[in-house]
Amino acid sequence: MMQGEYFFEENTINQLIANYLRALPGNQLDPSTIELNSAAVLKSIEAQHGLLIERARRIYSFSHLTFQEYFTARAIVAASESSLPQLVRHLIEKRWREVFLLTAQMLPDANLLLQLMQQQIDRLVFTEFQNLSENATATYAATSDESLQQFLMWVIQKALEVKTSYKPAAVRAFYLTLALPPHHQLTGNQALALAIDPKLASEVGGELALDLALAHALAVAVALTPELIPDRLKPLYLALDLDYLTDTEPIGDSLQQLKKQLPQVGEDRECLKEWWQVNGQAWASQLRALLIRHRNIGHEWHLSEAALQLLEQYGTGHKLLVDCLNSNCQITPTVRQEIEDKLLLPLRID
Repeated sequence: MMQGEYFFEENTINQLIANYLRALPGNQLDPSTIELNSAAVLKSIEAQHGLLIERARRIYSFSHLTFQEYFTARAIVAASESSLPQLVRHLIEKRWREVFLLTAQMLPDANLLLQLMQQQIDRLVFTEFQNLSENATATYAATSDESLQQFLMWVIQKALEVKTSYKPAAVRAFYLTLALPPHHQLTGNQALALAIDPKLASEVGGELALDLALAHALAVAVALTPELIPDRLKPLYLALDLDYLTDTEPIGDSLQQLKKQLPQVGEDRECLKEWWQVNGQAWASQLRALLIRHRNIGHEWHLSEAALQLLEQYGTGHKLLVDCLNSNCQITPTVRQEIEDKLLLPLRID
């Protein structure tokens, strides 16, 4: 996998088998016999063990990718620490995910691997910041750089504002995906937050639950059009029915006042369309302003496609790192704590 190869020519495999046979203790076979034996061994591997399979004439591959992933991990572990920097270069490549997990579990000491993974994730953000800054000949590029930095700073700051007993890194992960644009692949995906702190799944009445519900209400509102409002007005009312979460929050009264501005669900369809045509955008803007003022959520982040792609890599990279942490890997408590403390704190690099 290090060379990106999935298919192998028969001659290449035969040569590898021949090299192995020559290295056996007490080997006294002549070259022609070794060549015949290597061909027989290949056929035996294919027919009896199912490890390799001929995909096309004289072209082989492993019968299942799992074998190749396993042997790649074994080779990395055998090479010890010298191979780990090369491995982490593949951190954001999905096809390497299982290799990372296997390697982390096979290593007698996984401290260095996980530390290198975290450093590589940090470099993703810092390198992109540097590239944007160096290439910021256009105002748009500079703005994208600033928006991405502001977004990540907001994630950190918002997590600090919330009063909760969950791990800080899990709270950061929660708000990272909560604030992404609706079309982003990680929007609303709380797999990373739950992997960091599974207790977050029990959140039903705290600040995180409130912000999640409010963000959903805003998403429903901004997606409405005059044509959709007759059928989506009731779901909007339900999304705003948050008395159970806002009874002790300052936002509760303001939210009730905003709900009263909406037309009644049973009104004529054409009247509903006309109301939203005239008032809908302003009403949704009021809701957004309310969320920003009271909860510091609902901001519009003007992120470029490059920044959004970077955030996807940033999130999936962290998910792989946490999955390795949660696997049966050998890591010291001190290093584990250091890594957990630094999760999703991108504005620093070792």
